[in-house]
Amino acid sequence: MMKAIMILLIYGSTVQAQRLHVLALAENGGHHIAYTKRAKVWLDQLAKESNFVIMGHASELFDNPMYVLLFRNAISRASKK
Repeated sequence: MMKAIMILLIYGSTVQAQRLHVLALAENGGHHIAYTKRAKVWLDQLAKESNFVIMGHASELFDNPMYVLLFRNAISRASKK
């Protein structure tokens, strides 16, 4: 069985939920609010056999070839169902 993983790309938010597994942090990069550490990417299991990718507010993400590949593969997989 496939476990659902939600990959969140978060800009300017702190992670408070205990169930989340943080993958990447930003150090002191907060616009007008100075957080010491902010989660940028984390995992969260939602449901069986579902995957979610949520993009933040930065359009630069579409310049990342790995994100574009992830996005393309997701569309391809969804169109076959």
